Amino acid sequence: MRQKTPQTATYEQMPWDQKHVEAIYPVLQAGIDADGQWHNFPPLLRNVGRYRVYSNRYFQAVYAKSENRLFQELLLLSPVNSEDDAEWTIQKAKEGYTVSSVFSITPFLENAEGYEAIAEWLWRHALVLEPHKMGLQGVAHFANMETGCLLDAMQRLTWLENAIMELNIRLKKTSGEFWNGVQKMSDAVFDNQGQTMDWSDEIVPVSEHYKGAGHKRREAIRALHH
Repeated sequence: MRQKTPQTATYEQMPWDQKHVEAIYPVLQAGIDADGQWHNFPPLLRNVGRYRVYSNRYFQAVYAKSENRLFQELLLLSPVNSEDDAEWTIQKAKEGYTVSSVFSITPFLENAEGYEAIAEWLWRHALVLEPHKMGLQGVAHFANMETGCLLDAMQRLTWLENAIMELNIRLKKTSGEFWNGVQKMSDAVFDNQGQTMDWSDEIVPVSEHYKGAGHKRREAIRALHH
């Protein structure tokens, strides 16, 4: 049975500053209605979108692929008490909701050593690392579509984002050190061949270190029988 795609919407909020809003949303440069009501964005290519200026304090925007129930719930939401200028992805979960962002993505893999232990203690904060096309993405769970619940989830997500940011910096450093080591092996072979930096010459042999032993072998995937 085909699973239903979870309802997803994008929520954006920032302190109200008309010039900044117009810079972020060029489609609104023709005019912004700041009357506290929700208004349609100019026609979008794929999504439906609404925006409003709330009490001349906050600018809110909501997008979705359709006017689903989650989209409607977000339109009823008062702004969170935050000075952040950001974009979040909100998703309906089996129980409650989740919030994530592009800043919570890491190339750290789901099958990496220690992942299960990390996932276990992260859940005590109602945080998870979910599979993402670029690796893993940090997600915060919250129970009710209420301003206070969403703010709490956003703050927990920010904590995870900052941890992931440091992880990514360390991974980048470690990756750089690793490839520098591989390059040194390549350079040694290159120097031993007496080659110049003319790529029209013959291909330089690779180092012995990563040639491996034995042969590759594929394994058949067993069919599932119902």
